[in-house]
Amino acid sequence: MQESRPLADESIESIHKAYLFGKEAHKGQLRRSGEPYFTHCVEVATILAELKLDSVTISAALLHDVIEDTGHTVKDVAREFSDELANLVDGVTKLSDIKFKSEEDKQAVNFRKMLLSVADDIRVIIIKLADRLDNMRTLEHLPAVKQRRIARETRDVYAPLAHRLGMHRVKSEMEDLVFRVLEPKATRDLEKLISKRQAFFEKYVQKFLDPVRERMEEAKIEATFKSRFKSYYSIRR
Repeated sequence: MQESRPLADESIESIHKAYLFGKEAHKGQLRRSGEPYFTHCVEVATILAELKLDSVTISAALLHDVIEDTGHTVKDVAREFSDELANLVDGVTKLSDIKFKSEEDKQAVNFRKMLLSVADDIRVIIIKLADRLDNMRTLEHLPAVKQRRIARETRDVYAPLAHRLGMHRVKSEMEDLVFRVLEPKATRDLEKLISKRQAFFEKYVQKFLDPVRERMEEAKIEATFKSRFKSYYSIRR
């Protein structure tokens, strides 16, 4: 599923073909932000490209709303592309038809199991996670009540699924976006605190790394040293 080498020319051509097909299919449709709806599909595909997913999955991401939101059918997609790609798009459409109705943790667990059981191909879940991540990124265009409902659903269902699949970056960003919606004051307070203490933390990390780097160099071991802040949600917890 993960391609370690650059995409072959034919893979790039198939993604471009899916891009043109999806752009035409969604022509005239707008998001609540006023942007063309297809920008969402491109963002979902971009998330998956950054995660090094295969070309069929990236193409399916570009077309993931074609069956649900346009006049095209599964057969149309299969005829234009392949049965494999059409099945991925159809799988994402079926997941969209399943609605989360309870905020209770037990029900959330059952809902996650339901999503996994419906998806015959794990790539369907991965596309759905990228879809949810982009929706969370643009949540401010929805009414506050709907924002909170979607945020809770993301916290209880989709972030744990991303964690289960080892998609740490997706999980972490989802949790931060959820935190901003459900606990805006705590988010602002944390941002101020981190801003004030960031220089101190950076100096502390540097002080810790310097002797480690010196010993590594003495031992002629080449290494790259990296540090990062935990996500706001993780710090809050």
